[in-house]
Amino acid sequence: MLEVSGLSVAYGRIRALDGIDFHVGLGECVALLGSNGAGKTTSLRTISGLLRPLAGHIRFEGHDIGGLPPHRIVARGIAQVPEGRRIFPELTVRENLTVGGYIHGRPAAADLEHAFALFPVLRERLGQIGGTLSGGEQQMLAVARALMGRPRLLMLDEPSLGLAPLVVEQLYEAIARIKSETTILLVEQNVHLALGLVDRAYVLRHGHIVREGTRENLLHDDWIRGAYLGAPT
Repeated sequence: MLEVSGLSVAYGRIRALDGIDFHVGLGECVALLGSNGAGKTTSLRTISGLLRPLAGHIRFEGHDIGGLPPHRIVARGIAQVPEGRRIFPELTVRENLTVGGYIHGRPAAADLEHAFALFPVLRERLGQIGGTLSGGEQQMLAVARALMGRPRLLMLDEPSLGLAPLVVEQLYEAIARIKSETTILLVEQNVHLALGLVDRAYVLRHGHIVREGTRENLLHDDWIRGAYLGAPT
C-alpha cells in the first residue's frame, strides 16, 4: 500500500532522514520506533506533504505522491493525527469532527456513529469547545477527526504522549479496534506499548533504520530489549 524508498530529508544542513526504506502493506499496523530526534515524525510529515524530500520516492497504492501538496495527499486517502493533538481549540467537538470529514461534504451519520462507538465520551461532549476538553479527550477527538475523512491509511504520531496510563490504555484499545478495519502507520516512543499492538516495526536512529522485523522478532531481539525495553541483554 505504502512504499518508501531511499527517502532523505533535511532541515537546512541537518540530515534528518538519510535514505530510509520501509513499507506498509494493506491491512497492516506498522510502527516507526525510536527516541526523540530519530526521524519518526519527519517521516510522517514528509509522507503527508508537509515536508519536501531531498531524494527518494513515496508511493501510495502504486502512485508517486512525493512532493504533492497536503490536500491532494489527504484526497488520496491518507490522514495524519499529529503529535500534540492539534485539534481546533475554539471549535466545538461537533465542528472539529465536521472539519475532519470536509472532503466528503456534510458529515455522514454513520461516520459520527463510528466515532462515538470508538470514543463514547465524544457524544457527551458534542457541544463543548475543543480546547476545554481534557488531554485524553482531545487525543480521542484528534483520532476521530482523522477517521471522519475515511482514510485508507491512518498515521498516528505519538498518540500516548503526555497522557495518564489509564487514558493510554483506553486509547490503545480503540486503536486496536481501528486496526481491524484501517491500515495504520504508528509513530511511538513507548516501544513496549507499540509492540503490543503492531504487526511489524522499524527502529529509527539518527535518520537511519537500524532494526526491522515482526513484533515477535523485535520483542526477542537482545539489542531492542536492552536499548528500549529496559531488559538486560
